[in-house]
Amino acid sequence: MLWISGAALTLAFMAWFVNGMAEVRDSANRASCSGHLCCIGTYLHYYHEKYGHFPPAYQVDASGAPVHSWRVLLMLLDEPKLFADYRLDEPWDSPNNRKLESLMPNFFRCPSEKISEESPYRWHTNYFVVVGKDTLFSGPNPISFKDLGKSTASTVMLVEATGQGIHWM
Repeated sequence: MLWISGAALTLAFMAWFVNGMAEVRDSANRASCSGHLCCIGTYLHYYHEKYGHFPPAYQVDASGAPVHSWRVLLMLLDEPKLFADYRLDEPWDSPNNRKLESLMPNFFRCPSEKISEESPYRWHTNYFVVVGKDTLFSGPNPISFKDLGKSTASTVMLVEATGQGIHWM
């Protein structure tokens, strides 16, 4: 009878331990996601420092169709070797450029979102800029700090969301 009590106590301890480890992992993932926001924000500031403005939310072709997102523009800034094969004269989803989707930087996906390596959504991002009138990203037109005036401290730069279905490129 004593061994049953010992086994029950051991199982209870293991359940408590596993649950505690899951909480630690979730907390670490949340911290990692916040770190990704900081990392992307740093890239955006670096882009501004180099070019005098933030990247446009997207670049358009002659017909006005979006062809490249701000995420690709940021990576071209700091990863020239990584994107030596990226074709700026073609849309992001051209056959040539889609070959590079697997080069998605880790910080464009929050580790809290569990996606298998076989999932068609594995190249989707969790981080977005807010696009629209009176925002930091008004579409294809770049904006600088001076355009914001005194409202820089209250301007939303990035948001994190899941399930939006937006490719990182």
